[in-house]
Amino acid sequence: MKNLLLISLLFSCVFAYSQVSDLPQTVLTAQKDKYPNSKIDDWSLTDDGNYSMDFYISTNFYTSVFDKEGIWKETSEVIADEDAPSQLKDYLSKNYPGYKVSYTEKVQTSGSSIFIRVTFFLNGNTSAVQSDDKGNNIKVIK
Repeated sequence: MKNLLLISLLFSCVFAYSQVSDLPQTVLTAQKDKYPNSKIDDWSLTDDGNYSMDFYISTNFYTSVFDKEGIWKETSEVIADEDAPSQLKDYLSKNYPGYKVSYTEKVQTSGSSIFIRVTFFLNGNTSAVQSDDKGNNIKVIK
């Protein structure tokens, strides 16, 4: 629940909020085609002109990103912090002593890659690192 609240706050600070009825029909149709059992909770327009939609399937929380033509870019699912690969957690401990995890996500992209992204706080700043789902290829993304 803590992670869900933090994600909602993060998205509301970064993106402009609008009602689902204001979504372009191409984007709404693409979302419903890809995730027919989803219930859109919120959406926002990103700085790069894509549409980010928060939604639920059953009780699981996801965020998907589509471009203005309705082409799917990625979907992320909030996962337990403990489910991040140990190599990624070790990297964070070694390189960012005292960090606090905001949330951890499993992300699938349109290129079929799957990676783990950990967003964290340190000294009043928010940063993120990601790796493949095995903990390899770690990189700082913000």
